[in-house]
Amino acid sequence: MVSNKRILLLAVFLTFFGFWGFGQTNLERGEELLMMNLPHEALPYLEEAVLEDPMNGRAFLYLGIALEQLDLFEYAIAAYRRAIPRAGNLAAYAASNLGNIFFRIQNTVEAERFYSLAIEHDSSFSAAFLGRANTRLMAGDFENALHDYEEYLWLEPRSAQRPNVEELIGLIRVQIAEDAQTAAQMAVSAQIEEMLIENIPASVIPETDFILDADFIDEDLLDGDFPAADLLDADFPYADDLLDAGFTGAALEEDAEFYEEAQGGAEGALEQLIEEGGEPGTE
Repeated sequence: MVSNKRILLLAVFLTFFGFWGFGQTNLERGEELLMMNLPHEALPYLEEAVLEDPMNGRAFLYLGIALEQLDLFEYAIAAYRRAIPRAGNLAAYAASNLGNIFFRIQNTVEAERFYSLAIEHDSSFSAAFLGRANTRLMAGDFENALHDYEEYLWLEPRSAQRPNVEELIGLIRVQIAEDAQTAAQMAVSAQIEEMLIENIPASVIPETDFILDADFIDEDLLDGDFPAADLLDADFPYADDLLDAGFTGAALEEDAEFYEEAQGGAEGALEQLIEEGGEPGTE
């Protein structure tokens, strides 16, 4: 005959272990261990849970959480992706958690995509707004980041992060104002440059009236047998003066005596050349 004491001990044993092990499914046990911050211990139970029921989105969600906590991001991403179409009202959690992983590995494009997907599933999912705000801020999308931070505070007015978020909002507004001012300055500079280009004066061909001045060049010197270019021959008097950079038409007009001297020198040189039978520019 079994004693009452032994029966009582057996009942306690069954009650205790039935509650903590034998009466739980793999999913329940895995969830419980996750709540105790024991992802490594939870992992085998959650792996069994998804094998038992491949359509259980909740099992894939918790499996993804365990893998993420163990920094097994590649496997966590795969688990969350499977959870989204199967998790029903928990799909927003899976999508937002995916956004968190991509944010941590600095893939802002995918992070924003999954935060936005979480918001599509649940428009009041505040964590997704905060995550997307951080992602957009990292990507330099200040205006949309500002909108998401404000939306987060509207959804979570008593958030412990409110002081930090409000400080960020103030800094973003300053940045947006500075960017607007810079853009305006660049637009004005571009407009000024365009106007300058449009108003560049046409190139002007300088007049050469002083070279053709009748008082300076004798018409006889332009005879076909004696080209005017030969006047600048190195042996011709005043050739160096004519080529001097400081010698200008204005100086010629102001100095009448120089004109006469130059003309006389040219005629004398011509007569000498004709008498000697030589040609201009040769010895």
